[in-house]
Parts: sequence; structure tokens; C-alpha cells
Amino acid sequence: MASSTRISTIIKKFLKADILKRSLSALILLPLFLFALYEGSLLYSILIIGLGSIVIYEWFSIVYKANIIKPRQKYKWYVLGIICALLAIISMLFLRNQPSIELAFDYKLLLWICIIVWTTDIAAYFVGITVGGPKILPKVSPSKTWSGFCGALVFSVLSHEVAIRTLVNELFNPKNQHSCRMERGYFNVAHRASRRLCRIGI
Repeated sequence: MASSTRISTIIKKFLKADILKRSLSALILLPLFLFALYEGSLLYSILIIGLGSIVIYEWFSIVYKANIIKPRQKYKWYVLGIICALLAIISMLFLRNQPSIELAFDYKLLLWICIIVWTTDIAAYFVGITVGGPKILPKVSPSKTWSGFCGALVFSVLSHEVAIRTLVNELFNPKNQHSCRMERGYFNVAHRASRRLCRIGI
């Protein structure tokens, strides 16, 4: 009886979160993004700039409606949002079209990064709703939980391992010194993050 109640509660959370609309949007936009990523060139640039513009618009809307930010301070957050969005746009364009031979992995490098980001976001969402538990910052984001954070951390590492072996094996080729430095840096960051989580009792 308790298990059926638990399942019913989880289903209600998913319906409340409008998961069907989110899934349909992803199914429509994902093929378009993957095609543009594979083709590159002008189509990809237009798509990234368009998505970046939407991000800036959404950020402006969030800041405008935020009651916790003083009106005189909002312009700082507007500028911060623009800077972050521009950095993301430039990075996405550079990683797909950069001329460096040392990092010339075509669309695979960026797709590898996207897979990790998507998996992290999806894992945090589903684990957070399914498991629940203590909130990280209830006043800032009431739906974010420590269980979702831990789920995101675990699945991000797993998705990295799968993608690196099936998609871009040459990225961490032992013969490539730059690739070895990237791999060591990645695992050093992951190791330090896990140690800090242990210190705070997660």
C-alpha cells in the first residue's frame, strides 16, 4: 500500500512538472540540433546564435520578475546574463569550427560535452523528483535537492565513460600529450569534488 502511494505521488510530481511537454519539445528540437551540429558551417552558427538570443531573453524575463533583486541592482544581473550567454555562444562556435589540428575532432568533441550536460540535467531532474529529500537552497530554488545533485554527479561520470569509449576514443589518446593533460585535469577535478562531498556528509 505504501509503495503504491509512493508511486502515485511520483507520477503526480511528473505530471505537475509538465514532463510530456518537455519531452515533446526535446524530441522536436534534438534532431534539428544534431543535424546542425553534424553539418556545422552557417546552419550551426545561426542555430547557436538563435538559442543564445532566447537564453538572454529568458534571463531578462527572470531578472525582471525577481522580487529578491533590488530594482537598482537589476542592471548588473542583466549585464552578467549577457556576458555568460556570449561566452557560451562563442565557446560553442569555437569548439565546432576551431582550426586547431590538436583538437580537430569535428563535431564529436562538442557532442561529447552535450551528452554529459544533457545526462547531468536529466539525472538531476528525475532522481530529484523520484528520491526527493533535503533541499539544497529552498529559498532560491525550492525544487533542487541533494539527491538530484548526487544523481547528476554519478550519471555525468557514467555518461562521460560511455561517450568517451564509443564516440571520441581518440580524444584521450595516450600518444597525445594534450589529451593526457585534459584527462588528468578532468579526473583531478572529479576527485576533489568527491572529497568535498564526503566532508559535508553526502
